Amino acid sequence: MHAFARWLPACALLASVACAPATSAPGPAAGQASTAPNRPVAPAAAQAAAPPELVTINYAHPVISSQYLHLYVGQELGFYAAEGINLERVFVSQGNPAIAQGTVGGAYELASQSGDVLVQSVEQGAPLVAVAGENRRAVFGIIAQPEITSWADFRGKALTLGAASVRGGTSTVLRWILRQQGLQEGPDFSFVAAGSTSERVSALRNRVIAAGLMGQPQDFMMQDEGFRLLGYTTEYLPEYAMANVGARRDWAEQNAELVVRFLRAHIRSIHWLYDPANRAEAIRLIQEATRTEPQ
Repeated sequence: MHAFARWLPACALLASVACAPATSAPGPAAGQASTAPNRPVAPAAAQAAAPPELVTINYAHPVISSQYLHLYVGQELGFYAAEGINLERVFVSQGNPAIAQGTVGGAYELASQSGDVLVQSVEQGAPLVAVAGENRRAVFGIIAQPEITSWADFRGKALTLGAASVRGGTSTVLRWILRQQGLQEGPDFSFVAAGSTSERVSALRNRVIAAGLMGQPQDFMMQDEGFRLLGYTTEYLPEYAMANVGARRDWAEQNAELVVRFLRAHIRSIHWLYDPANRAEAIRLIQEATRTEPQ
């Protein structure tokens, strides 16, 4: 069985209040009598806080892979619903630049955005802000056609590589790795917008691209089909802000309490994923979400 845990996301959240467990006033110590005045006890239903009003959040993400398993978990297990959130996942195959544009335009209240695109957008004046970390590692298999056995096979071949977008996200990571191997854009390689992981899988099978980054579990699947693994991005770039929860700054400020509720469910989902007791259920969820086989 493949090492399923390679992808595990990390939750470097900026809103620490979302992590805090609910607290209640301490009761009297053992052996002590309560000094509270006698008064009728209200029914439990009346004492319980009313559930938060259900609010829909459109959440954009650029790939259907294990990178977003926490979203599937939060929906399936009702963690978002418990916070009064109807989470609508919106898959945007055009990649991170399109997600940034959609967030600025108001199509998505919250979105997963790569660190490079988010920073570039802000530097160009976009009113965006990161409200939480989502994934501190870029975990992709570098998958190539079977005849490509090493980086040396790129040299002078002008190979076509597939990414979600030509600028930003997966192309930034792969471009950096290629340059570390002494390869140059133009004579050795070029990028085409080949869509998300599932679309890059089709492009590789049909020989439209020579190589590309594949999320998990699709990278395992491609190796089983005979395609070449040139390594994992984490081997070249151990720490990278691959995904961040982003929003329009004004929306986040106006909906601060809702953002905290979202982050509470976000954290709860990731804690659930790190519990070994949930491994089998996590595999079932990722199998359903990515439409891949259990192995």
